[in-house]
Amino acid sequence: MFEMAMIKNWKLNCFFFFLVFLANISCASNIPLFGCIEGDCTDGKGTWLESNGNKYVGSFKDGYRYGKGMLLYPDGEKWEGNWKKNKKWSGEGVLKNIWVRYQGKYKNGEWHGTGDYQLSNWPLRDNYKGSWEKGKMHGDGKYVFSSGAEYEGAWSEGKMNGKGKLIYSTGSVYEGIFKDGFLHGSGSYLTKKGYYYKGSFEYGVIQGSGLEKQKGFFEYNGDFHDGRRQGIGEMVSTNGATYKGSWYKNKKDGYGIEELSDGTIYSGEWRKGHKNGRGRIKKNSGNYSYGIWIEGKLELPSTKKEVTLFLKNKYSSFNGFDKEN
Repeated sequence: MFEMAMIKNWKLNCFFFFLVFLANISCASNIPLFGCIEGDCTDGKGTWLESNGNKYVGSFKDGYRYGKGMLLYPDGEKWEGNWKKNKKWSGEGVLKNIWVRYQGKYKNGEWHGTGDYQLSNWPLRDNYKGSWEKGKMHGDGKYVFSSGAEYEGAWSEGKMNGKGKLIYSTGSVYEGIFKDGFLHGSGSYLTKKGYYYKGSFEYGVIQGSGLEKQKGFFEYNGDFHDGRRQGIGEMVSTNGATYKGSWYKNKKDGYGIEELSDGTIYSGEWRKGHKNGRGRIKKNSGNYSYGIWIEGKLELPSTKKEVTLFLKNKYSSFNGFDKEN
């Protein structure tokens, strides 16, 4: 107990002597620890020391930083330009706080012109180098995201707008048109696993017409809706099979023609990727079969006339079967 009391008293004495030491330094030199340390900091030129160690040297008006002045950081970096009521108004240099560092130009109290922006607020470590307008990224610039993704291209109102290239953290690459930060317009998208798409996008989703390839599997050219093959399109598979016709949610659906590598051809209705409904199949031997298919199997044989009439009335894309030998 006695030893604990002695240690406590020793700590209090050290703290007391430290305060006395600071007071003696301040009184002896007659210089405040922070605040106006030199000149006229009300209406004139002076030097103002901030509690964080930053130092302002320049003009004052009515107690405000006003006119030409320079902000010096303890590490030697600085910002220099015109001030207006304590606000950096126009100039060039470094602006920073505990999380953000900006080095570049300033206009009308906002980041404006070319500048380098760095965000260091764990886990965020973003960086942008390029053009600014009224405090927002505007013009050409490169942005490196905390995730490792990179974008280089056009900006407007702080968002990716116009032509640019986006490299994702996964290694996938999009190159094309952006709108308000979304993939929007014509562009191409490639993944490291061999998936490739070139065509139309709408607010980040594949939409419209385009070319889709999956290395080692297929190539599709046609319509898309909400990121899926939907509408009219043609697919060529690496196994030699081809399909041309209607699609719905990535599956053959509606009327279409499929030709296999052995020469077998099916023309007719599809449902969820299977032959389903009325159709005709032509074998590589030259024989024909007509009827109704259910989930890929011919369940109810029929005649050419019945199948042809049905398909002609139901599908505008149906032009009749080719001439049979």
